[in-house]
Amino acid sequence: MKDSRKWARLLVCLAFHMILMGLISGILIHLYGLNRPEKILFLPSLLAAAVVGIFYTYDRKANRISESGNLAGALTGLRLWVDFSYPALDIGRWAYFGLWAVWGSYLANILVVLLVGVLAERRGR
Repeated sequence: MKDSRKWARLLVCLAFHMILMGLISGILIHLYGLNRPEKILFLPSLLAAAVVGIFYTYDRKANRISESGNLAGALTGLRLWVDFSYPALDIGRWAYFGLWAVWGSYLANILVVLLVGVLAERRGR
C-alpha cells in the first residue's frame, strides 16, 4: 500500500457510484413510473460510471488508462457482487445475468470508464 490516498479515493468512488446509481434509478422510476426498469437499466449505471470515471482519472499522476482500468475492474466486481446477492428481478440469479440489459450495462460501464481514462491521458500529455 504505497499510496493510501489512491485506495481511499477508489473506495470513495465505488461508494459514490452505488449511491449515484441508486439516486438516478430512483428518479427514473419515479418519472416514468416503472416498477422494473429492465430496458433502461444501463442508463443510471452508465451516467454514474462516467461521473466517477472523470473524478477518479483526471487528478491521477500515474498512467490514467491503467487507473481507469483499476476503477473499471473494481466497479465491475462490486456490481457483480451486489447483483448476484440482490438481483433486481424475480427470475433467478443466473437468468438475471442472461438479460441483455444486465451484461450490456457491465460492458458499457467498462467502456465508458476506459474511454474517460484515454481522454484524460491524452489531455494530460
